[in-house]
Amino acid sequence: MHERSVATSLVQQAAEIVLRAGSDRAVSVGVRFGGTCGLSEPHLRSSFAAAAEGTPIEDALLEVSFSEETINSEGVDVILTHVELADPPE
Repeated sequence: MHERSVATSLVQQAAEIVLRAGSDRAVSVGVRFGGTCGLSEPHLRSSFAAAAEGTPIEDALLEVSFSEETINSEGVDVILTHVELADPPE
């Protein structure tokens, strides 16, 4: 269930970025797993897809990278790294 709350938070953050930028949807969303975050990538992906339904993030590609960091707070976090907009404002 932890993946669900993390996914919901990531979707909310990404959707806010999309709306603040004046766009209507994202093409991709990037996240980075910390080395000791303890989450399952497959579960996070399915939770992310469910949380994104009906939002500007629905249908966005989830790009996952991994950090080897284990010492500082990034080691235990899943961090939003980027949101690519479908139609960047001019």
